[in-house]
Amino acid sequence: IRAAVPCFDPAVPRGKEEDNLVRATFLGFRDSRSSRITRILVVPAAPMFLESDATDWRPWANNQSRLDVDEHDFKAYRNVRLYMLPFMYGLIEVDDGVFLGSLIGGCNPYTQGIVTRFDDQLYKDLAHPLLEANPERKLDGAKLVPFRLAGTYYFHFAVETLQTIVESQQSPRSIPIILPRSAGFFDRVPRQVHDSAVEAVRGKGQIYEFLEDGIYRLDEVVVPTRVKYGNITYQKQVLDALGIADSGETGRHAENLKILYVARRPGMVRSVTNEEDLICCLGAHFAGFRRIYLEDMSFADQIVAFRDATIVVAPHGGGLANIIFCRPGTGVIEFHLPDTGIMYWHLSVVQQLRYLAYVPESYDPTTLSYLIQPDRLIAAIEVVTKLEPDDPGSLTPG
Repeated sequence: IRAAVPCFDPAVPRGKEEDNLVRATFLGFRDSRSSRITRILVVPAAPMFLESDATDWRPWANNQSRLDVDEHDFKAYRNVRLYMLPFMYGLIEVDDGVFLGSLIGGCNPYTQGIVTRFDDQLYKDLAHPLLEANPERKLDGAKLVPFRLAGTYYFHFAVETLQTIVESQQSPRSIPIILPRSAGFFDRVPRQVHDSAVEAVRGKGQIYEFLEDGIYRLDEVVVPTRVKYGNITYQKQVLDALGIADSGETGRHAENLKILYVARRPGMVRSVTNEEDLICCLGAHFAGFRRIYLEDMSFADQIVAFRDATIVVAPHGGGLANIIFCRPGTGVIEFHLPDTGIMYWHLSVVQQLRYLAYVPESYDPTTLSYLIQPDRLIAAIEVVTKLEPDDPGSLTPG
């Protein structure tokens, strides 16, 4: 790890005190990976349903990809700072200006945290008000941080944080696990969902330590060396902890279909602009149709809804991470745009689900909202019932 150096860069805008800035470097968890060989699977392009023959684009899911299905490695760093502040939850500074973490989405610490960007260079602002407002506090002993900067997003919480907690139980060394307690962390993952989930995966004797907003000096921090989602193993543990029966089969006949539609409220990114018309048509066509809003549901109720579904229909979004609780053979229809991520296609493969990327003809490139044609979605539902479940055992190692 290289030490940060004082900044005397002419690209820094005038008015900034040079002595208050140091160059910032992000190692990323991937850069701290051990030498152990990683298991990679080559995933083919996802099955697709084009809403119209006139659609002249394909999303990322149209391409072959690779999926890490190995277990976590863990690595320890000594004498580090842990930032538990808005837009910086889980940011770890291993040396002055040298950080662990992945810059992702709205969780980027720069622009709203102590790290800022000038041109293509990152800097730590030593005069940032957050540093003065949050005097460093000492935490003795080793601590495990199971989440990264994206931990406030439900997808990353469900497939990374919870899995990290579970895999850490295999270590012969018992290390207390740091978890958030401040309100700022829970703008996307409701606190009651978070607390119910982490309690459900807690191992015997596993210790949780909940932190409020602040900056903490840790003797030692342990973190996973990879951020991945291809090997989720805690489902049975959660079902048992929450008392959810693991029985029943996934029906494929029209009269038995239970269609679960995961809605996003108007005004949210990737919402469906004609949703009420769509809901009316689907409800009239399928007796087992149900619309849900996940933010109104407990963690247990979300799991029950996904396990009970024959087919899950949803815009791209964090709530689709709950397909890890679906029974094998469940259908998944995800609305796709040109740059929609392929994580739910990957999860469907390893969970042996029947996945279909639904490509709408019309969408707003600014709000990313969709216009979904009801008759075409009904046709897609009929298509997904005829697909065979994906088989991870048939994938080629890569």
